[in-house]
Amino acid sequence: MTQNHAEDPKEVDGRNLTDIQPLEAVAERDIDLLLIEELNVDSSFRSWFYGLVWGTIDQDLTFLGAWHSLTHPEYGESDIVVLVEGAEGRKLAILVEDKIDAITQPNQAGRYRIRGDAGIEDEWWNQYRTCIVAPQAYLDVNSEVERYDVRISYESIKQWFETKEGDHRSKYRAQIIEFAIEQNKRGYQPEPHGGVTRFWFDYWQLSTNAFLDYK
Repeated sequence: MTQNHAEDPKEVDGRNLTDIQPLEAVAERDIDLLLIEELNVDSSFRSWFYGLVWGTIDQDLTFLGAWHSLTHPEYGESDIVVLVEGAEGRKLAILVEDKIDAITQPNQAGRYRIRGDAGIEDEWWNQYRTCIVAPQAYLDVNSEVERYDVRISYESIKQWFETKEGDHRSKYRAQIIEFAIEQNKRGYQPEPHGGVTRFWFDYWQLSTNAFLDYK
């Protein structure tokens, strides 16, 4: 008799294969790229996301792009930058910080705002808003998140994907977001050491300034 592997999955270390999470771990980069792809390919997701950030749904927006790890030579890195063109050709940017369970860096939200202001000065955009996306449990316990203009939970993103019933792609994406949420719940909660954090921040600042001077 031929064995039906779909009905009788093999076991690994005493567990059924179908009980094992497909991804060993979800990194913030995984979520970054998932969001960037969705912003690029799905106008309904783009409108929904824009509505959360700006408080209005504008169907006439022109999508100009989404960038990963966009780095300003002096003021550091934004995880995701989304750029659209609105009424009268005004360019509107969303600067997104993505967190699963990593600790916040010194003045991280403030530096997003500095990069936003720099983008206006460089005429990259006319207006911007800062946004953090993270599991709700992260948003609930980190006071730094209040300094962003907008806070979007992973749970709300997962729920959006789940509204697209019958879409296997969206079902898979909802599952990835759920893995990240569960990872936050079961992961360790590191206690930041102020001296060490300050050392690395000062080191980054010094190296950045030295590089700019060299150029």
